[in-house]
Amino acid sequence: MNKIKKESGQAVLETFVVLIVLIPAIFAVIQLSIIAFGAIAAYDAAQSANRSAIIQSNDNFAKQNAALSGIYVMSTQISGANNIIPGTVDTCTVIPAGKQMTDHEGNSIYAYDVTQNYLQKIMFSSLVNPLPGSQYFSGGINVMSCSANSRMVRSPDPTYRTKAYSNANPW
Repeated sequence: MNKIKKESGQAVLETFVVLIVLIPAIFAVIQLSIIAFGAIAAYDAAQSANRSAIIQSNDNFAKQNAALSGIYVMSTQISGANNIIPGTVDTCTVIPAGKQMTDHEGNSIYAYDVTQNYLQKIMFSSLVNPLPGSQYFSGGINVMSCSANSRMVRSPDPTYRTKAYSNANPW
């Protein structure tokens, strides 16, 4: 009977110690899942923007359409999620391998490099940066600046700018 009285608080103490470790681990997994979702949505938007740029014949139209499609795809991917804020879409022309190349018909080969920028709000900021800072009361960062990048080489054959393969229907 005396032994039971001495061990009565042990279960509460063990539960408390386990919860101190388990609850932050659960919140960290949730936060990392949200960050991964934002990265996947941004990469999808960058790929769509790049495809939109590749099929244009004019470089100015390519950059304009890339920006529109990147923002559109990013906005539709994250609809209802208020923790991802779409940013700018940067498009630039890149010469592959650092030198001008041509195909067998003399057409120039070049690529577009598209970067989809976005802001990721952090829900559990003290888990990302647990050290107290002067700017944040919680001790962590509350917004991360992120980007996703995509690069595609433009096909020198004009046939593949309007359809996926040679016998396919034009889109």
